[in-house]
Amino acid sequence: MRILIILVLFSSYLAQSQQPPVLDRLVTIDTNTIWTQQDGYESSDFKVDGIDYFKIIDTTYFIKYRNKGYYLSKDGSGYKIVDIPDMNRYKPAAWDVPYDDINRILGYEFDDENNKGNYRITSKKEGKIDSIGVHVYDPGRNPSIHTGGESNIYLLAYKEGNIILYADYFYVNEAYKNKRYSCFMYNILTDSIKSLSEIILPNAQISTSQNYINSYNPNKIEEYYNRFDNADTYNVYDLGKQSKVNGVLRYGVPNMQLSQNSGFLINDSLAIALTYDTLRIYNFHTSTPIKSYFVPDKKFFGNYFYDDASRSVIFNYVGITDGISYNSVIHIPSLNIIRDTVNNKPYLGRILTRLDDGKYLSHGSGGYLYKFELDLGLDYANADFQAELIENNTFKFTDISKGPIVKWSWDLGDGNKSNKRNLEHKYIKSGIYNVTLVVENEFGSKDTVVTQVNAEDVLSAFYSADILGGSAPLSVSFVNRSFGEATKFIWNFGDGKSSLKENPVHTYKSPGTYSVSLTVFDKDGKFDIRLLDDLIVVQ
Repeated sequence: MRILIILVLFSSYLAQSQQPPVLDRLVTIDTNTIWTQQDGYESSDFKVDGIDYFKIIDTTYFIKYRNKGYYLSKDGSGYKIVDIPDMNRYKPAAWDVPYDDINRILGYEFDDENNKGNYRITSKKEGKIDSIGVHVYDPGRNPSIHTGGESNIYLLAYKEGNIILYADYFYVNEAYKNKRYSCFMYNILTDSIKSLSEIILPNAQISTSQNYINSYNPNKIEEYYNRFDNADTYNVYDLGKQSKVNGVLRYGVPNMQLSQNSGFLINDSLAIALTYDTLRIYNFHTSTPIKSYFVPDKKFFGNYFYDDASRSVIFNYVGITDGISYNSVIHIPSLNIIRDTVNNKPYLGRILTRLDDGKYLSHGSGGYLYKFELDLGLDYANADFQAELIENNTFKFTDISKGPIVKWSWDLGDGNKSNKRNLEHKYIKSGIYNVTLVVENEFGSKDTVVTQVNAEDVLSAFYSADILGGSAPLSVSFVNRSFGEATKFIWNFGDGKSSLKENPVHTYKSPGTYSVSLTVFDKDGKFDIRLLDDLIVVQ
């Protein structure tokens, strides 16, 4: 059932303003969404020709496209169309709804009057205009012109009474017509306006936290009769403090010339940009690339979606292979591209959000909305490790497991256990041990691998003596402390005497200084010698 509501502004409001209000008519239509089960997905009868942007506002999804807005319920069961025809004379229409008040419609236009630019800001709620602001922008002695729809004007409703305004405009200097732009943040509550230099709003987007706005800027400037095309940059403004817009942060490649908007914010510290043939993840606070990927046959980002559940970025149309566009997924904790998904299904268009039932909502083929399940290939854990013998009976275990692993559990086969990712362990006795590693990823999936290690000592002669000096006759007890499996022992006591015992006792009868050696043999005849010079001193 469709309910048509036409809200007409009262003439008293028109009389109070020198110019006609921007929001002259508002039409809303409540509609139920019809979903049809297809092979592996659901298609709807909800069609929108394009999407300027998609907002998540409280319990409602909001889609804006030119003069129309679509309020979509969180479960996708119904939607409301908001139509604002003839809102102003320049297209695309400049209007929006704020994040914190979905029932308010904001609009503005940028016009010239007496060779000056006028910002007319209108706010409408429940059919009533509750504030009108007019701000004059003087471009100087050169008159601005707005004819034939040559101006592009934009509005992005922010929060706490703030809206961001943008307008292209022209000025005439003799026979030349040059294009300029202005971007401002306007506070409805305080009726104040401040400049946001270096922001080009059509190329901008706000972070999920709404603390930052990111804008691609080609940095094309004109000075008198000279035109300059400086290096392209991505400019980030800190909008976290409403009372103050902080300085701009820039990231990008020096001398970069892109001529396309191919960057976006992931969160309040990371951004992704496609520059030349490289996909880069930046820390925009330091303008430092922290991860880079080669992207063959690149194509700019058509759109992206940050999936909170998997903590991954899904972005579309990064490249083309054999004429087929593909999507990629970047897992943010690991900063790895985990899987590419071939874009050959009608629903794999622009991913808008994940619905309450876990299915994804997308704006796909034909401009319709679709619901579908998508396995991003993130929920996997493949356990593996390397074991390296670094010294006698001591092993170095290095984890080389795959997946978003967050937990490691080792059983070293001799009763010892560890939760470290990498470790070293010494076995007291020689032998073959089963080493078990169990890994768990951040989604709770586990995997186990078992590998045998041979903790057989390398043969190494070593011994100790209970006394190293005294008066003749001096009796000394020697103890074999060799490493490895020794089967034969030859002692030389330095006074011409020897022994084949493992732990002999020898008596020195004459004064002197004596060197002692021990030679050990294993069952295969391999041997090792330990000689300690001037070990025993007899007085």
